Amino acid sequence: MPTPSLTPVERGALFVLMAEGRPLKESSELKVIHGIGLRPTHRTKLQRLGLIHTTKKPVFTHALSEKGWLWARDQMTAAKPKGQIGAGALYSLLHGLQKHIERHLKHCRRPHPRTSTGLSNERLPPQSLCCSLSGMRAGSGNWRLP
Repeated sequence: MPTPSLTPVERGALFVLMAEGRPLKESSELKVIHGIGLRPTHRTKLQRLGLIHTTKKPVFTHALSEKGWLWARDQMTAAKPKGQIGAGALYSLLHGLQKHIERHLKHCRRPHPRTSTGLSNERLPPQSLCCSLSGMRAGSGNWRLP
């Protein structure tokens, strides 16, 4: 997916929504907790690009759309945006995280011990991938620390 030209504020909002993995209130969470001051122009642009879904009542609340999640995933291997001072550390972290995830997924992709055929293309269900290795567990469709 081609990366649209985004400001540091817009990128920051998307990264925070990715990290939190849930809808966030614009004022009390994005701004107060995470320091992301999303202005109407930012919000409109992210909506127009299809990267976020927004509800307005009772307060502006934003969540990543499917396209937003794809953008976030692509950032793990993307080059640091030109001219955005301080983004180098974030993109180094994203690249390292992507390598870590790939290493663990490669390790975890093995035939499930309870398969009836034992075919090598049968894999562990997504909810159980690397749970024991990473200390994480699946719950209600979300990954969280125990």
